[in-house]
Amino acid sequence: MYRTVQTSFWTDPKIRALPTKAKLLFAYLITSPSSHIAGIYYLPLATISYETNLDQKETKEAMSLLVGADVVAYDKDTNTVWVKNMLRHQGRGQKIIRAVEYQLETLHHSKLIKLFLEYYQELKIAYRYPFDTLSKGGAVLSSPSPSSNSSEGEGRGEGDDTENALPSWVDKKTWEEFRKMRQRIRKPMTAHAEELLLKDLAKLKAAGQDATAVVEQSIKHSWQGLFQVRQDDRNLQSKVEEIRRSTRETLSRGITK
Repeated sequence: MYRTVQTSFWTDPKIRALPTKAKLLFAYLITSPSSHIAGIYYLPLATISYETNLDQKETKEAMSLLVGADVVAYDKDTNTVWVKNMLRHQGRGQKIIRAVEYQLETLHHSKLIKLFLEYYQELKIAYRYPFDTLSKGGAVLSSPSPSSNSSEGEGRGEGDDTENALPSWVDKKTWEEFRKMRQRIRKPMTAHAEELLLKDLAKLKAAGQDATAVVEQSIKHSWQGLFQVRQDDRNLQSKVEEIRRSTRETLSRGITK
């Protein structure tokens, strides 16, 4: 995985005016292992501190300087960071647009998504969820109400232990492997995100897709979402169906003996 960084980065007047630690943080946000070509992604401040060796105070101060320079925005409620112009330097094409659309659906309805879509409105990026009213003013956004679920952006394993009851048609072992994969790629699911994914899986099942094969495909490719089984993964779905058919036949013979 790589990210494109222009050599003009270091001569940009906004960057030159920043102190050293803010420059370090800005470079890190573009090249972080957690980063995405969209420039908007889940990144807790604690992760920044751990990976940059900046302490908590230094991290907050550097982030505030980047926000003040209008090159970054940060949503504290969902731990979402947005490097504003990053997407413009990562290429063009429908493949990238689709990747951005999938990415936005992982961000727990962050307030930054609406600002992001308005900023890149010429790209016509699709987003299927309605927007809540955004708080005005600072680019570092926070929930307008203390009743908001601020733990939602922390991810499972960082304080959100709530699990959804799985439908009977979902293979529990396969779904657990999907959860582990999301943890492994550092995109853990909140209970709300898992609920949305299960709804997506139900739609795919209703369209004739094998639910287990759909989940196994995402595990295989380390995808955050669930999608129709691709042509090169059809064999996997066929094998799953063949094994199930064989198992049913074996059990049926055993019962009739």
